[in-house]
Amino acid sequence: MTLSDAFLARQRDELSALKTRLTEELAYYRDAAAPVTLDQAQVGRLSRIDAIGQQEMHKAAAVQTEQRLRRVMVALRKLEAGDYGWCEQCDEDIEPRRLKAQPEVIYCLKCQGASEAH
Repeated sequence: MTLSDAFLARQRDELSALKTRLTEELAYYRDAAAPVTLDQAQVGRLSRIDAIGQQEMHKAAAVQTEQRLRRVMVALRKLEAGDYGWCEQCDEDIEPRRLKAQPEVIYCLKCQGASEAH
């Protein structure tokens, strides 16, 4: 199955918008994950522990966002190269509905399930 030019244009727009949103989110998470410098005498031990916990959550969110941003960048490069929509494992088409739901996906549903089983 060949993806239509209109579908590819919509995916390009979606991926570009996703890239912008993820870039903004990543900047937010990185700022929010900055070292915690609370004066324990003023804010108390529990507030400091809470702030450190929040910092760790933001660090984890930054890592996940950065990973997804990398996948989006790969998908955009594949679009430009004419290789978008092909499974990297079996070289078969990726279902268009799957691409709509997660435009940066690189595996068809069958291969995704096989890679997660290992």
